[in-house]
Amino acid sequence: MSHIDSFKHELVGFLGYLPVYHPLEKIEGDFLCDSSQLLLGGGSGEHPALVIENPTSAVAYFLSEIIEHETELKHWEEIIEPHLNYDFTELLTFYKWDIERVSSFHKMSTAVSLPNPSDGTNIERWLILGIGEFVC
Repeated sequence: MSHIDSFKHELVGFLGYLPVYHPLEKIEGDFLCDSSQLLLGGGSGEHPALVIENPTSAVAYFLSEIIEHETELKHWEEIIEPHLNYDFTELLTFYKWDIERVSSFHKMSTAVSLPNPSDGTNIERWLILGIGEFVC
């Protein structure tokens, strides 16, 4: 049994081979998160957890990429601007990810079978934009 299974949560989808969970209560233990966040992997017994600290900011970063190419959406810039004040690495907390997990995740992120594979240069950016798209 994974750590997430000890708490109320909902499975909201998958990012590659990793389940994406929405905690329905505060979780402490193998990882720390609450209902305002998303979680990739379920912790011990499953895959080490990765907490998306601020999904709203992930959506804002995704929308900022879209706005660059779609001029009719420029009015959204003012709305999303307050949510763009994070570095990508501040939005992600990796719990117990070793080099093997990171390498496996990096390999998965570049798979051509994904709708939007990473180019392999900035995995944090790819992940934040992917989560932003996922939430939208």
